[in-house]
Amino acid sequence: MRNYWYTACFAVYMAFGFSIFFIFNESTINSLCKDGNLYENLGAILFLLSSIVFFITYIKTEGIVLGFLRTKHNIFFLFAAIIFFIGFGEEINWGQRMIGFETPAWLKAINVQGEFNFHNTLSDKRSPISPNKPVIDMLFNLFWFCYGVVIPVLNKFSNTGKRFIEKLKFPVIPLYFGCFFLINYLAGKLITLMYSTNLLINNKAINEIKEGVYAFIFFQISIYLYLSFASSKNKNGDTR
Repeated sequence: MRNYWYTACFAVYMAFGFSIFFIFNESTINSLCKDGNLYENLGAILFLLSSIVFFITYIKTEGIVLGFLRTKHNIFFLFAAIIFFIGFGEEINWGQRMIGFETPAWLKAINVQGEFNFHNTLSDKRSPISPNKPVIDMLFNLFWFCYGVVIPVLNKFSNTGKRFIEKLKFPVIPLYFGCFFLINYLAGKLITLMYSTNLLINNKAINEIKEGVYAFIFFQISIYLYLSFASSKNKNGDTR
């Protein structure tokens, strides 16, 4: 039954995000999605919550023993916690908008928006695959596609891949999460096509909604993995 709850929550959150393109006028859409407003802040909060849940899961897991690699806990969850904490910090410019400190001159010179973050230093670099897209977008898309689609497919349909993943104790997610990623990606493309001739709609607004839904999916994944590992511990009689 759990996958139905994840699907229902995903559908509700996705509708909450993309519905603004059918409800509000252009200026309201751009206002809701500009830096520091509702949707960016929601995405940042979801990244932070994901980071916290991944870290809690990390301290509750058993370690990895694989040749030279020996860890007390499953280090993949620690990596995830760090990655999503960085995502949270980058979304809020590491507190710059709240505290109001100046961007160092060296960073301001290479940052597209002159802000205290590092992802915008790559925003003017074009993807070699799609020259009209920033390389940072390509890297993020590659990240969710590999983790949400490629790895679950290998785990499900390749015995060799499944054995290798199990040996690593890599936290694999169900393929339906990969479907969520793909649906969100295609929805973003559809909205972009709908507004391709509307110069009043900022492309940043569409990307902000899409990124917010991605953040929600990762939060769902963090909850799923926490519950999966907690269930595993309980079945093994671990009461820590």
